[in-house]
Amino acid sequence: MEEKNFSLHTALDDLRVIRQVLDRTAASFRALAPVFRRMGLVWLCQAVLYTLAVTTDLLIYLFPTLYNYLSWTRALIPAAQWSMLPLGIYLAVECILWQRKKTTYAPLSGQLVTLWQFFLLLYLVLFALFRAGMYWQTHDLPMVLPELSEEVVNLWTGFLICQGFLAFLPVLFPGVPLLITGAMLGEKVLGWLGAAVCALTTFTILGPMVTGFPTMASMPLPLFALDVVIVSVAAFFQPVALLFTARRLGRRQEGA
Repeated sequence: MEEKNFSLHTALDDLRVIRQVLDRTAASFRALAPVFRRMGLVWLCQAVLYTLAVTTDLLIYLFPTLYNYLSWTRALIPAAQWSMLPLGIYLAVECILWQRKKTTYAPLSGQLVTLWQFFLLLYLVLFALFRAGMYWQTHDLPMVLPELSEEVVNLWTGFLICQGFLAFLPVLFPGVPLLITGAMLGEKVLGWLGAAVCALTTFTILGPMVTGFPTMASMPLPLFALDVVIVSVAAFFQPVALLFTARRLGRRQEGA
């Protein structure tokens, strides 16, 4: 009888310890939510600025009659082109602060921080490299080329390769972290969001080849309009992913 009571008390103590670990993990997840939300909101401001400048400029090019209504957005283009620099610095600082706080998180939360930290920093480094590559390939070329020499063709080929890799980066971040986070936490919604980001990014890059049209401009109007919309929406992939992840982490229940 005493042996049974001892086993029962031991089992209850084990359950109590497990409960404490789960509650600490859930509280740690909720502590991460404000960081994700803050980064998402700052990135959202950059995305809105970029979309106003770039998308409206494309609309003016396609529909010149809109110039009188949207010409003011062209003043935003220089700011939009350099907006990733202060954003990148801010995100790098957040990653450094994350690293300093990592020991205060539960083990699973620490793994989650490491996951997002790694892919975010990798995204920023590759973004900077491909942007620099695009500038280096074309900064000496005139907008109107007198002839297409082999050197010019090689430069434009390098430019297009950098542009293609740049367009593929949303798969790396936030696509992959969303997929892994969804699997780690059993959050199917995050997994589906990551899959949607990867699919839309792939369509943007491979759409012309898959549909049999060599360029976006050669597509039928419906496909072209769809591709333009996806390209415009792509600027919001990262902030939406961060904000949605913050929402899911903030709503995790005790012991979840």
